[in-house]
Amino acid sequence: MLILFESITGYSLFSFKEEFTHSLIQGDFQNQINNYEIFFQNFKLKAFAPFRSINHALKESCRICRSLASEYLQKFILNSFYLYGDQIELGVTDARLAIHINKTIKKKVTTNDEILEFSRGIRLHFEKISGDFFYRDICKAQLGVAHLYSQSKMKLNLEKTDSLVTQSNFLLEQLDSDLNFFTMLCKDWYTWHFPELIKTVKDGYLFALVVKLIGNRKSLNKKKTEELKILIINEFVSEEIINSSRISIGSNISTSDVSVIERLASLIINLSEFRNYINFSLCKKSSNDNPKFKSNNRRKSSSQINFQSRILKKFNKISSVNNSNFRFRKGSFQGP
Repeated sequence: MLILFESITGYSLFSFKEEFTHSLIQGDFQNQINNYEIFFQNFKLKAFAPFRSINHALKESCRICRSLASEYLQKFILNSFYLYGDQIELGVTDARLAIHINKTIKKKVTTNDEILEFSRGIRLHFEKISGDFFYRDICKAQLGVAHLYSQSKMKLNLEKTDSLVTQSNFLLEQLDSDLNFFTMLCKDWYTWHFPELIKTVKDGYLFALVVKLIGNRKSLNKKKTEELKILIINEFVSEEIINSSRISIGSNISTSDVSVIERLASLIINLSEFRNYINFSLCKKSSNDNPKFKSNNRRKSSSQINFQSRILKKFNKISSVNNSNFRFRKGSFQGP
C-alpha cells in the first residue's frame, strides 16, 4: 500500500512494512512512531511531485481543502501506479478525497484509522525527510501559503465595511443593559447587610469595587480602611463609609452569601472594563472614519457618533445619486 501525503512542498507517496501494522495493537506504538530511527526503518519515500511555485501550492491547497483531486495530483497518482503496478492500493486520510480519486482515476483507494496514524507520523518527521530535497524552511513556506489562503477566503463587501462598528454598537447596548441588571442585583443583595452604602456610593462600578473590598462589614480592619481611602480618593466619603459600617442597621451575612456577592461584584468590574475598552475602540474608529467627529468624540457617546456617521453616509449617497441624475439630464439636453 502507498500512503498519499500532501504538504507545502508537494505530494508524496510513502510505503511501509506490513509488520509495522501489528504495532498498532500493541501499547508501544506511540513510542515507535515518535522515534525517527524506527520510523525511517519502516517507512520509505517512493515518489514525490513538487509544487512549481507558491501560487501552484496555493491552488493545490484550495483543491485539497475542498476534497478534490486536481489534474496534477491525478497525473502523479497514475504515473506512480504505472511504475509500481495497478494492484497496489492507495491510502488517503480524507474519505471524501478518496471517493473523488476513486471516481476520477478508478483505482483502489482506502481510508482507515491505520492510515490516519501513519500520516500523523509522516507529518511529524516530514521536515527531516524533506531536508534532502527541499532547501527552504518549511515553517516559513507554510506561513506564507497560510496567509495567501486566508486572504483568498476573505470576501470584502464595500457596502458592509462598517459592520464591525455597528456590531460593536449593539454589543455596547447589550453590555449596558447587563451592567444595569447586575448592578441593581448587587445593590439589592448587599443592602440587606449594609444599607447605608448605597446612599454614599451611587456609581455602579465604584460600588462593586467597594463591595469586593469590604465584603463583610464587620471584617473592616485598618488595612482595609487604608485601601478604601486609596480607592475612594475622597477622605470624607471614605470616613463616612467607615463610620456607617460601625453603626449600620443591616442584618448579618454568611460567608457563602459574601462569596456570591463578591463574584457578582467581580463580574460587574470585568464587564465595566470591557465596556470601556469597546467604547474607546469604537470612538477611535469613528473618529478615524469621520474626522469631523474627532473633536467631539470625547463628549459624545459612541452610539451618537455612530448614528451621526450613518447620517453622513446616507447624505453622501443621496448627493452622489443627485449628481449622477444631474449629469444624465445635462447630457440628454445637450444631445450627441
